[in-house]
Amino acid sequence: LLSNHGFLRLRVGHRVPVLSSPDTDRFAMDHAFSFADSQTIFQRALTLYFRDILHDRRQHPTDDLISQLVQAQIDGEHLGKMELLGFCIVLLAADHETTTNLITNAVRVLTEDPRRWQWLVQNPDAVSSTIEEVLRFYSPFQAINRIVTQKSQWQGYSLDPGQQMIVWLGSVNREPVGI
Repeated sequence: LLSNHGFLRLRVGHRVPVLSSPDTDRFAMDHAFSFADSQTIFQRALTLYFRDILHDRRQHPTDDLISQLVQAQIDGEHLGKMELLGFCIVLLAADHETTTNLITNAVRVLTEDPRRWQWLVQNPDAVSSTIEEVLRFYSPFQAINRIVTQKSQWQGYSLDPGQQMIVWLGSVNREPVGI
């Protein structure tokens, strides 16, 4: 799970079929880089890596998200190279960030109250529902921005097209009566 430096490795997040399994082994890099020069090196490495993967998926599609992105069309046109590279990098970062937050939050929940850990050890069939509950209660993303697309009302407030809203997922997931 952790590299010899104690940093979470990117390969942990690849349970989502962004990449097929041989690619996850090829792209097991530590997420520990100094900010200045290493960030540029890392960005170049990602770009080259995904450029090769995108080329390969055009020629030989597999059952992964990148193959679906390469084949996707909007108004009869495929996404451009820069759009595809951007999607790939964002998906990798989002996958890694979500997984890291889930692991951290699960460890937090299970160590704050040792009874929870003991209960889970005695009830291993509850692991999946425990993970779902950690995701619900400690959402990896606390808020998301949205733009109103049509005139509407919400809880007595008038919303006009173009207005920005922030949806506080962390709050909504703890609301006892729902929304």
